[in-house]
Amino acid sequence: MFKPDYTQAQIDGFCDRLKRFKLGYSWAGPMSLCVPYDVPALRTTPWPYKGGLVRFSVGLEAVADLQADIAQGLKAMQYSKG
Repeated sequence: MFKPDYTQAQIDGFCDRLKRFKLGYSWAGPMSLCVPYDVPALRTTPWPYKGGLVRFSVGLEAVADLQADIAQGLKAMQYSKG
């Protein structure tokens, strides 16, 4: 879950910048995927938490590669926050 001071557009941009994680829903395949959720827009009842959400599905890639990918995405997100 991201802090509430990040916009949904910034969270979407984070997911777009990932190289090892592709956008999509997991059907038990071997590749790593992520999906950004705008939870309040999806729910009909109030969402008690603040901040955006990204769901990760980890595939068979090397853990160090996935960690590095997330780190570079977060670093780029920090710069976009300004």
